[in-house]
Amino acid sequence: MKIKMLIGMSGHRFAVSPGDIVNPPDDEAQRLVDAGYASLAPKNAKVTAIWGHSDTDAPETTEAPTTETATPPAPETTEQPPVETR
Repeated sequence: MKIKMLIGMSGHRFAVSPGDIVNPPDDEAQRLVDAGYASLAPKNAKVTAIWGHSDTDAPETTEAPTTETATPPAPETTEQPPVETR
């Protein structure tokens, strides 16, 4: 059962924000809806957040995963400015 989260929450196997569409186990989804934390999402809604560790919980996407690259920090210099002598 797909649900749309109305609040943000996180736990050991998930972290969701308001508006996320997730697909938790049906009994858990129903408890969240009954408690007012989520509403039922249309069956054709795309999952936008992961609930648990299963590959079936992964968001539906056709895009290739992006790889983040970071620029390494500049090396620290230990050079001191020249000392003037008279």
